[in-house]
Amino acid sequence: MTKRDLVLAVHDRHPDTAKKVIKTVVEHLFSELMGALERGEKITLANFGVFHVSTIPAGIKRNPLTWEESPRPAYRRVLFRSSPAFKRFLNRP
Repeated sequence: MTKRDLVLAVHDRHPDTAKKVIKTVVEHLFSELMGALERGEKITLANFGVFHVSTIPAGIKRNPLTWEESPRPAYRRVLFRSSPAFKRFLNRP
């Protein structure tokens, strides 16, 4: 599902609302989520899950063909942990 698909799905449920307004809301939502993650905040969405940022420390990487070592800079990544309710929803018969 893309952002466009999300906008169209919301518009199907709320046809009174203009697509342009829905698109703006979706874009603001994602902007706020990305901003919170950039600041290192944890995002908890009830019955969905938790997004948080993990920092991977700097280290040494190795070329698997030549075994040449080179430094790897530290980086951050986003992790997602689904809620038990979401897991039950996905695994229902």
